[in-house]
Amino acid sequence: MQVERVAIFANNDIEVGKVTIRPTADIQWEPETSALHSIFLPVAGVCTRHASKNHSSSLTPNHAIYNSPNNICRYSYPGLVGESAVSIRLNDSIAPDILDLRRRSNWHASQAYVSASTMLVRNFLWSAASDVVADRLEQETLGIELASACLLSMVDHGKQPTVKTSSRRRRAVEQVVEAVAASPSDKWTVQELSAIASLSPFHMCRVFKAHTGLSIGDYVIRERLSQALRPLLDGDDITELALSHG
Repeated sequence: MQVERVAIFANNDIEVGKVTIRPTADIQWEPETSALHSIFLPVAGVCTRHASKNHSSSLTPNHAIYNSPNNICRYSYPGLVGESAVSIRLNDSIAPDILDLRRRSNWHASQAYVSASTMLVRNFLWSAASDVVADRLEQETLGIELASACLLSMVDHGKQPTVKTSSRRRRAVEQVVEAVAASPSDKWTVQELSAIASLSPFHMCRVFKAHTGLSIGDYVIRERLSQALRPLLDGDDITELALSHG
């Protein structure tokens, strides 16, 4: 079994990468266990997941797969086709609300079908592994958004937020907007912005996009562009402005 891993983004709380598996024999492969929550999104190929001796399921690029910390699962590859996948590992601090919901309520399964938009984000992150100048904030944001979409596809959503909760979320978004507007050229991270809003990174990404229609990464880029364009009215050099504003 040949396994190739390439890192896309990593910090202390979340790791995003891609993995390519080339089977050399019709055997079951057991990935190393991890103390982190793991999500796999196949990009190409097919595999069979053996959750137990009597339970297995086939997985394709239409699926997302979740493994809880220190859980042991085995995989086999029909026809020795192999598999390519985006891999996300995260700890509880990234998505404490959704992971707590998983523990308390109807957790549908360890796998689920993903939407077309989720597939697009997955493929974008896969391509980003070869982009040495890719924006790290964008990669971090997309990794968290992708993980949240997968986790939410496997959990009961529960009741809708109350008016009081919605007001609190709106204020959290406003705090992030104010911070970015004050220093758009700073090298922001999702962790820093979620700390300002007193929300988890997972919750921050979800709430921010719900209220603004933009991901945090897209919003920061727009703010940088807006700030950079102002001096052009005074005839400043566009190349110098681009370098100074990231």
